[in-house]
Amino acid sequence: MKQMNSKNLNKQITAAGILGIVITVILAVISTFSYRGLKHTQEQEAKQYLNEVVSQYKNAIGIKIDGNLQTLRALSTFIEKSEDISREQILAHLRSESRQNDFLRMGYITADGTGYFIDTDGTEHYDVNVGSESFVRKALTGEDSVSDTMTDRFADAKINCYSVPVYQDGA
Repeated sequence: MKQMNSKNLNKQITAAGILGIVITVILAVISTFSYRGLKHTQEQEAKQYLNEVVSQYKNAIGIKIDGNLQTLRALSTFIEKSEDISREQILAHLRSESRQNDFLRMGYITADGTGYFIDTDGTEHYDVNVGSESFVRKALTGEDSVSDTMTDRFADAKINCYSVPVYQDGA
């Protein structure tokens, strides 16, 4: 009888061990699937959040660009409406305007592509040939433009340049 109880006990211990292993395997499989599901859900939520943030920044940048172009169009219209305005008078207006906006530099470019620029700190750059720049060529053909990001030729920085046409005497 002791031998039978011993065999029964061994069977029960073996069955409990197998049951424990099976439960452990089942829990491991469930945990793995749960982890993968949660990970996938978190990744999707993170992607959605980043897309929303990018969209908001894109809209904010678009609004900022439009506002900057409107500022330049208003200044252009002011120059156009000022009869017989000289380059020095234009530069005086740019000096005044550059202290009231977020531009790093403002300038006036003649039809031959020669630029006259005034930095917000008052530094002036005259007789700069910028006629080969695509944003300048667009303005000279009557089109508002924003450059691609480029290296500032006067400072070690990355910038974008805005340009709008300025008409004088109807041209």
